[in-house]
Amino acid sequence: MKQQHTPGPWVANSKLAIISEKKRTANANVMNHRLTYQEKKANARLIAAAWQMFEALDELVDLKDQRHKLAIETYQRARERAWEKCRAAIKAAKGGEQ
Repeated sequence: MKQQHTPGPWVANSKLAIISEKKRTANANVMNHRLTYQEKKANARLIAAAWQMFEALDELVDLKDQRHKLAIETYQRARERAWEKCRAAIKAAKGGEQ
């Protein structure tokens, strides 16, 4: 069974609870007890992978900004490593699924 997280986008409200923007009128807290166990598990996996995703995106942006300062071979190798980090972060967020 595929574990699906709460649909995004998510926003942080004034109480620092993360809520689904699509469910904002119902004030559905992403980690709310009314969610199914499977949904809570998928949400937790996505949140846990957030730092890994941030680092991968940050590296890609930095690399893009430096592309003219690097030798083409160096840039291409670094770009491939950065994309692999992105793929790994997505895989972690999906629980190993691809």
